[in-house]
Amino acid sequence: MGTLIALHRPVTNPALGRLADHTYVACCEDDAGKAWGCWGAKTGGVQLRAGSGSTMRADAIAGVDERAGVICYLINGVCHQAANRVLFPAGITVRGARGYGVSEALFGPYGRPRGGTGGCLAPFHQHAGISGDHPDCTSADGPNADDDDDGEASAYLKQTADLHAAFDAEPEFAFRNLRSVEALEIALFDLMVRDRLEATFPAKASSVADVLQTRLNFARSRQRLEGSIAEGSISTATFVESINELTLAFQAQMASLLDPEQYFALFELEVGDDVVLGDIEVAEQSDSDDPYGRSR
Repeated sequence: MGTLIALHRPVTNPALGRLADHTYVACCEDDAGKAWGCWGAKTGGVQLRAGSGSTMRADAIAGVDERAGVICYLINGVCHQAANRVLFPAGITVRGARGYGVSEALFGPYGRPRGGTGGCLAPFHQHAGISGDHPDCTSADGPNADDDDDGEASAYLKQTADLHAAFDAEPEFAFRNLRSVEALEIALFDLMVRDRLEATFPAKASSVADVLQTRLNFARSRQRLEGSIAEGSISTATFVESINELTLAFQAQMASLLDPEQYFALFELEVGDDVVLGDIEVAEQSDSDDPYGRSR
């Protein structure tokens, strides 16, 4: 069995100072072997953790574009969700990258399998039948795999993967009932909240309902923006800027509902250390094949 390495690197553009870290996946240290860019660069990162898993399976999940089926940037997810999909055979994630907690809250660990308007189809193909190691992942100098996630965290990831599998098993229903996308999003966020905050949450937060309603409000605002970009009434730049504004508002609203310790436990950020997830340059690079399905 091979080794999969989760890596992160900060975005150095001063204009994007609040942008979350970029993440990607490799199978050998020091850029010595194969890596998957996950919507961005795939060199120069710092290791978050490593885990044992089939590198052939990871390569199949990544696909030829190395985006792991996260086809619509900032709708299905960002680099974090693509990297997590590639890391799935090892049972680890890019948790610990700056901004990952916010990204996970808004896209789930493995991304949204379709957009809120029914487009941007991105089911999580787990390629369970593939095993073995990629020929470019056979370095004898690979890192030791970490036992970084405890049993509870592993159970959480299994629950999220199971939710994806259940959703993807009924694609026709999902097309007819767009609210089912909302239901999946809220179910994933609920799992995250309960995993991160455990028993302290009901006793100390305003209420579970208030936190989930805040997340639902974000989902519906995002759906409206997705409709606008799909019909061509807003530009890619406006879409990214608007999603980033919603993301900042979501963090502010969550800070008003959680105490600082809970906020940090959920997002791994201090209150006020806000991040945005959308990189306009990356989004505009993805426009070549117009994945947003805009009208011409």
